[in-house]
Amino acid sequence: MASRYRKILDFSLLATFTVALMAANVPINRSAIAVDYKLGILLMPNYQEPVTYAVLGLHKGEVISKSYLTQEEFILIGTGNIRSKANPEKANFFAKYDVPYCEATYDSVFTSFSVQCKAMNNLWKLRYQVRPGDPIIESTASVEEGTSKGGGWARTLHAPDEAQIEKLAPFGINKLHQFSYGADAFRLIKASNDPSWIQGYK
Repeated sequence: MASRYRKILDFSLLATFTVALMAANVPINRSAIAVDYKLGILLMPNYQEPVTYAVLGLHKGEVISKSYLTQEEFILIGTGNIRSKANPEKANFFAKYDVPYCEATYDSVFTSFSVQCKAMNNLWKLRYQVRPGDPIIESTASVEEGTSKGGGWARTLHAPDEAQIEKLAPFGINKLHQFSYGADAFRLIKASNDPSWIQGYK
């Protein structure tokens, strides 16, 4: 009799453990999670551009999804020309955050957008001495001097130094693999075109 009860108890424990395991592996229903979408900038190159852009899905301040964009797509969404989860109201974030030198207009003849946005051209300079994809030769970059002849502002060849990273922290970048997103991303673009901020960064 005792053996029978022991078998029943063992089976009960096994069933309880199995149910617990199944519960632990239940897929998360992301539609039930409150997700906030923002435009983001990552100071790392990709296969086609020196800086990476994305629509980020955030939950409680943590990035839970990324949808990568080209620079032009980022600009068109940011200027409100294309609706996105990151800009459902089609607001002009460039104008809202006083980012200069950036506009996109629709050409009805060619049924395409014309994008003029010099403001984006300085972002890679925050990370590198030489533009990603360009040849690195002794005559174009000097790591020892902490200055660049290749146009970038980083104090080392492939990355800003600790003091420069501290200057990026207000824009959400405490480590180089982190995105700057939302208002911070547009403030970063603006700062990278502000002569006084640039001088302090260098």
